[in-house]
Amino acid sequence: LGHQGMATALGGQVVPAAIPMHGRLSAIRHSGAGLFEGLPQGFKAVRYNSLVVAGGSRLPGRLKETAWATVRTDDGAARREVMGLRHNSRPIFGVQFHPESVCTEYGEKLIANFLKLAASFPSSSSSSSSEDVKQRVPPPPLH
Repeated sequence: LGHQGMATALGGQVVPAAIPMHGRLSAIRHSGAGLFEGLPQGFKAVRYNSLVVAGGSRLPGRLKETAWATVRTDDGAARREVMGLRHNSRPIFGVQFHPESVCTEYGEKLIANFLKLAASFPSSSSSSSSEDVKQRVPPPPLH
């Protein structure tokens, strides 16, 4: 949901996948940078989705496609689907697959890359401490 939500919030479109990929593996191709630094091309990742982010010219300029998979439709046609995105200037990343799954190869490396990227991004001078946020955000009502 984060990958698709990120794209939608930044002006992208979510469309039906070529075929539902519930508990199925895809070979992931990627840029080799950022989240995918040090990962081999074509590593296997498990997917649980029937929707994908529309890529190519339908991707907003603020987002860059960083990973993809080619899926064969029922009629044999090949369709490229977006598997990874990053924001051009903010530390916002998303993947369409599950790096935490035991069926995904190199998931630990991908997560380690994310933590490294997050730690290296400069924090905003206007950021608040967690105590400031707790004081401004009321707790949810109890029902």
